[in-house]
Amino acid sequence: MSVRVMNILSQFTPEIEIYSIDESFLKFNGFELYDLERIGKEMVERVLSHTGIPINVGLAPTKALAKIANKIAKKFADRT
Repeated sequence: MSVRVMNILSQFTPEIEIYSIDESFLKFNGFELYDLERIGKEMVERVLSHTGIPINVGLAPTKALAKIANKIAKKFADRT
């Protein structure tokens, strides 16, 4: 299932770093004109619809901030 999730996420950007079985970092360099919030929501929707696995997405300029953003997304899923 992890491979399936990572394959789905890799459809959004070619720059993906698989950090662990259930965590990865995606780089969106060159996506400044794109709506990254919408892309994040699309990732959540696509992974859930194709695998049944709920995920959270944290968007930030660094890996450390992305991990914090992800924790916030988990804690406040109804508002993020």
